[in-house]
Amino acid sequence: MKKQISFLILSSMILSSVMMSCGDNAGSSTDMNDEPQNTAAETSAETEAAETEIPSGLPDDLDFGGYNFRWLTSATNSNNTITVYNEQTGDVLNDVMYERTKKVEEELNVVFSDDVVSADAWTAISDIRKSVQAGDDDFDASMQLGRGAWTITGDGLFLDMKELPYLSGDKPWWFSDINSQVNLTDHDYIMFGSLNLGIYDMTCVVLFNKKLLEANGFENPYRLTDDGLWSFDRMAAMARAATVDTNGDGTMGKEDNWGFTGRYNSMLPGFIAGARQKTVEINADGIPELTAGSNQRIFEVFDKVMTLFWDDGVWYSKTNSANDYYLTDPFFENDQALFADRTLYSIFHLRDMETDFGMVPYPKYDDAQEGYGSMTVAGSRTTVVPATVKNKEVVGAVLEALNYYSWKDVIPVYFEVALKQKYSRDNETAKMFDLIIDSMVYDLGETMLCDTVKDGIFVPLFQNNKRDLASKIEKEIKKVNKAIEAALNS
Repeated sequence: MKKQISFLILSSMILSSVMMSCGDNAGSSTDMNDEPQNTAAETSAETEAAETEIPSGLPDDLDFGGYNFRWLTSATNSNNTITVYNEQTGDVLNDVMYERTKKVEEELNVVFSDDVVSADAWTAISDIRKSVQAGDDDFDASMQLGRGAWTITGDGLFLDMKELPYLSGDKPWWFSDINSQVNLTDHDYIMFGSLNLGIYDMTCVVLFNKKLLEANGFENPYRLTDDGLWSFDRMAAMARAATVDTNGDGTMGKEDNWGFTGRYNSMLPGFIAGARQKTVEINADGIPELTAGSNQRIFEVFDKVMTLFWDDGVWYSKTNSANDYYLTDPFFENDQALFADRTLYSIFHLRDMETDFGMVPYPKYDDAQEGYGSMTVAGSRTTVVPATVKNKEVVGAVLEALNYYSWKDVIPVYFEVALKQKYSRDNETAKMFDLIIDSMVYDLGETMLCDTVKDGIFVPLFQNNKRDLASKIEKEIKKVNKAIEAALNS
């Protein structure tokens, strides 16, 4: 991940330079006979960029004779899951993905069919199961819901991607740290790479409403974050003060102002990750282990969150768990909530919000904590290859090329243009994107084991205002261990 961030920083510098150059040239007149003059600095920057660029490593003479490459994916309203883009729309992210498609087609002499899109994540899993069990070679690769694919790695549906030629899981366009956590055996049945933008899309952040911040005279979260002082207690004090019965009827409801808005299945886990704690750890034997029950800091975070959200009542407790909860409860958009829990992807839906807003990571547990923590949740898609696939050589080359060009071309645009420039409201927000991604916490308990850990233990307690965390962990640990054992038996 750090290698990737370093590349993104370099890419952003190059991209910014190009955009500034385009801006400087706009409306200028140049004699057609004049030779363009490069400064020493420009020449140096171009040389450095050329020397720094990492090649894909694929042979130059690969030619797959117009092979028809077929993807299976699933519909979702929460992240980028489509792989094949066959037309330019003028949207900068869409168009760079279109260019990625064309580059791979031209360099490898393949043709991408439009993605076969299943109705939802679980239908996509059923579709690949039916295809493989029938012995059919219907798809070359598939984007599957990570936690769904992880639970069935022992069913014989997926190819071990170590069998694919050209695939290099240690290159910076593959998330090697995450892949080493999710593949518990010597087999790579599921792989996350730069093609899987959901890893970024599903990273959680805290938004703040600038209008309400100024009206209450609160400290600027940007300044607190920069100073390393953006902590739970400081955020909680602001949220309490911003929670107001504005219509004066003595009851907090949809017409009042709230300190925090968010889904009941996201916020508690977000604060745990913000404290840089994991509910599941890989033990010395390389096996995932539910360690939440022996982690005192998690209990402390749990108590703080339950006190703030339930006892102090800073949150509208009837909020549902849908990804688009803000459509039914638009407190943040309507200037009725100071803070909002959102994923990076959902920021795309705030383009019409009139009031300016800012973005920071989830707060630290306290001032003594080193570094921030940003949770990535279980909705992201992973890449799998059906066990019945026949053309391993073309599949390996295509997956390597798609991830390479995603890393090289798509991700810099995703951050520098789509998020930082198109949807950011200020310069500070752009800087926060880098901090948030660099502080990402990947917890198996909130991703692959989401059903049994996050949604099986923590979410029900938060949703129902129950405080018996220790007994809940003890009650559910057999289910968690069973899920881990199933993955190990792959």
